[in-house]
Amino acid sequence: MSVQKHEKVQLTVYEADVVKLILEFLEKRDLAISMLALERETGQVNGPFNEDILFFRQLILEGHVSQSLKYVDQFKPRLCNHDTTPAG
Repeated sequence: MSVQKHEKVQLTVYEADVVKLILEFLEKRDLAISMLALERETGQVNGPFNEDILFFRQLILEGHVSQSLKYVDQFKPRLCNHDTTPAG
């Protein structure tokens, strides 16, 4: 009969990595409200978004439709002045 030898393994896990993993899990399960709550509480965001997009996203997820539309309106002049004609 052979004796099994158990080796001790040490693993370092950073809190930020655990939070990121949970955020990704919540996103894959379409649990947007839970994901938003965790993002707020930890200050860690799931994705590479700038401040404008994060604010707009928060308005939408909280159901502030009229405020969301007003927020987007401020960007219309910049978008409308953009040349959309194909090159060539």
